[in-house]
Amino acid sequence: MRRPLPWLLAWAAAHVALRLALSPALRWDEAEQTLWSQQLAWGYGMQPPLYTWLQWGSTPCWGPACCRWRCSSTGCWR
Repeated sequence: MRRPLPWLLAWAAAHVALRLALSPALRWDEAEQTLWSQQLAWGYGMQPPLYTWLQWGSTPCWGPACCRWRCSSTGCWR
């Protein structure tokens, strides 16, 4: 396998599609991030701020859609 990037992108897309197909609602941690991403802070409970800051920056473009949360969380954590 010389080019892993297409495989990784396909895996990430399949992961997002499967999560959206199985549950169109936000999970507990995604709902919590939706609430926290409405304003900037130095920390969010026990979470470091970077992930929430990234979510805060993408909210004006995509809004609070489930697909945005699934795509961004897959891209950041997987």
